[in-house]
Amino acid sequence: MMKNEDIFYESLDEKQRALWMWHMLEESEHKDVAYDVFQELSGDYSLRMRGFALAAFTITFLIPVAASLIPVMRKPRNLLSPSYWKDVKRSLTVLAGPEEGVFGSTIKHILDYTRRDFHPSDHDTSAYLEYYKEKLLHPKTGLLTPYLTKEFV
Repeated sequence: MMKNEDIFYESLDEKQRALWMWHMLEESEHKDVAYDVFQELSGDYSLRMRGFALAAFTITFLIPVAASLIPVMRKPRNLLSPSYWKDVKRSLTVLAGPEEGVFGSTIKHILDYTRRDFHPSDHDTSAYLEYYKEKLLHPKTGLLTPYLTKEFV
């Protein structure tokens, strides 16, 4: 998502945009911690791959399919609506588009996770972290600055 900042700007809600960007920043800052704890406690490659398969199937298939069916279940005639299919196309592009999609643009990183010697720090995100820290937390121009109290700044 760090490579696809423009996706955040499709939301007109500035607070929502900033919150998602902050969450991405925060997750990236501690990307190694859970992995290192797992390696220390178990390190079982087979267990890691089973968890990966379950998560990948759930996140990339079950949840998007279920979410896309909500409008159809509420009103089956939505299947006949061009706007419904326009939204489906846009959603698929955001998820799987080869350059701009969340999974399409990161498939190499996703598949890299399957290496036995993988570690999250293999992927340097320090430039993105600095960029987003500045964009979100700069004392004068940060997107989150208006929402922070002086104690946090």
